[in-house]
Amino acid sequence: MSLSASLVGIGIVQTLLYLFFIRAIDLYERESLRYVIPIFIWGFAVATTVSLVFNTIASITISSLAGNQTASFVTAVFVAPPVEETAKGLALLIAFIVAYVAARRRGL
Repeated sequence: MSLSASLVGIGIVQTLLYLFFIRAIDLYERESLRYVIPIFIWGFAVATTVSLVFNTIASITISSLAGNQTASFVTAVFVAPPVEETAKGLALLIAFIVAYVAARRRGL
């Protein structure tokens, strides 16, 4: 088994452990898995892809201006965190909008 396959497997196991831990400590308002699973899928699929695209664009742009080593540092320290967290936060924004629209349709 290759190293990358092992790392992906470890990441999946870690994600499942987090999911089970969060569900175990949420005693009073446990969300349905039909709401939780799409958010997890967004986090490991969509947000990662969005981050990869924007981080690559930023790295290429910065490297053309300041060199490869500087671009790697600036992208990792200043660009990647806001891009990745914004991409993950979009899932929550979309979930809130969908919930709001659904509640309005039901007349709540």
